[in-house]
Amino acid sequence: MEKRNHSFYINLWVGATFGVLAFLLSDGQGFALTRRITDALFVAATVLLGCGGLRFCGNHGAFNTLGYGVKHLATTFLPWAFNPKSDFGKKESYLEYTQRKEKNRKSPKAMLLAGCVYLGLSLVAMAVHYFLA
Repeated sequence: MEKRNHSFYINLWVGATFGVLAFLLSDGQGFALTRRITDALFVAATVLLGCGGLRFCGNHGAFNTLGYGVKHLATTFLPWAFNPKSDFGKKESYLEYTQRKEKNRKSPKAMLLAGCVYLGLSLVAMAVHYFLA
């Protein structure tokens, strides 16, 4: 099994967990079963697509300045907590920070694809709900 497929299946399970929670929390509110299923699938899609979108933006540097500023502020007030002893007193430049972060980027493809699967299932469930109503 490829790593990409493994990540996709993990994201499907995470979405299923959020969907089941949304389904169980809507119990006893007088909604039809098909509407509860539609809402649960849509919640799963929203969570996965939202997190995947944030990861996509983060991969393209949207949060670099904020992260560098917070890290720089924290190392100013607590230098022993964030710098190893060998780098004590050495300040990391913004360019070095972005290059270091660039090495650790994770792809949002699996999360976005799993969110699209749940969104498609939600649309199908909504069509079934309105067809049966």
